[in-house]
Amino acid sequence: MTPFEDDPLTVSAEVEIASTGLPVRVIRSDGFAALADSAVLTATSLHFTHDLTLDEWLAYAGVLLDAAEAVRWWLGDLLRYGEHRYGEKYSQALEATGLSYGSLADCVWVADRFAEVSRRREGLGWSHHREVAALDPADADALLDAAEAGDWSARDLRKAVRTFRRELGKGDPGPLPAGVFDVIVADCPWEYDFSAKWDINPASHYPTMTVEEICALGSRLPAADESALYLWSPAPKLIEALRVMEAWGFEYRSCAIWDKKRPGVGYWWRSRHELLLLGTRGEMSPPAPEDRWPSVIAEEKTAHSAKPVAVYEMIEQAFPNARRLELFARDRRDGWTVWGNEVEPSSTGTDPC
Repeated sequence: MTPFEDDPLTVSAEVEIASTGLPVRVIRSDGFAALADSAVLTATSLHFTHDLTLDEWLAYAGVLLDAAEAVRWWLGDLLRYGEHRYGEKYSQALEATGLSYGSLADCVWVADRFAEVSRRREGLGWSHHREVAALDPADADALLDAAEAGDWSARDLRKAVRTFRRELGKGDPGPLPAGVFDVIVADCPWEYDFSAKWDINPASHYPTMTVEEICALGSRLPAADESALYLWSPAPKLIEALRVMEAWGFEYRSCAIWDKKRPGVGYWWRSRHELLLLGTRGEMSPPAPEDRWPSVIAEEKTAHSAKPVAVYEMIEQAFPNARRLELFARDRRDGWTVWGNEVEPSSTGTDPC
């Protein structure tokens, strides 16, 4: 059954939304029924009609936290319905509602990943499902089973996902490529310590590494004595990225900015850019003046952590005869040697052009 079909669950109430007159079916648990008998809920407040015991207060807190998790499912299914039902009119209609698709994209993605509603666990929150949504369905279901059996928090499940990915065979990219390289591009799997309120975490998509683990690669890095390093750095990781650059034996020279054209998340800013740091080793010569690109690369963000194709084209133009290596790569590209846990390692010094 999909969320677009009629739900057979018993409906205990039908209300009219005063502002629109639209009928809405409401499924009320015992907890919601008790809360409704003890409080007055409005769009801007919650007022209790009598003094609560501590146990009652804790019970109602649980009810509302469960509701907050459920709303994310409802929003995801609402937007998925709009995409399927209204086609090209969907974006215009969404804009008219005042909803921001960008801020709700995670809700849609998780709803898509769990489009088969029977896979959604009522005993676990939306945040639990978000932690495993990037995994294969069988692996996600197995971890959700474990989370239910062990009464794990979403943070507990996140740790289990991280361990699972590290133990997965594809999580080992193998030894670094043989030979030496004139140009190296690195998109490191930075480890974040998000607070519980954030639902987007790189560890949900791939195994992350501590800055110490990344720095340790420097002793084995196959860089030529005269070489350039292009190191991707999210804004919060700038200090750590400079530390990595130094540990790898490169001296910082300059940087470019990737403008993703739409904002993401962040504590202080809703970030829509990423830094591309440039460091050199030895007497590496800069590209010819005609091959120097502007320092702002405007290209819309696509899949999680995917980088703009224009950057590869820029480097190929600037260093057409260089031996090029991409670390933590996600795709193969002609003229490049690649290394990472999402691609098969290159077997020769350079891929065939």
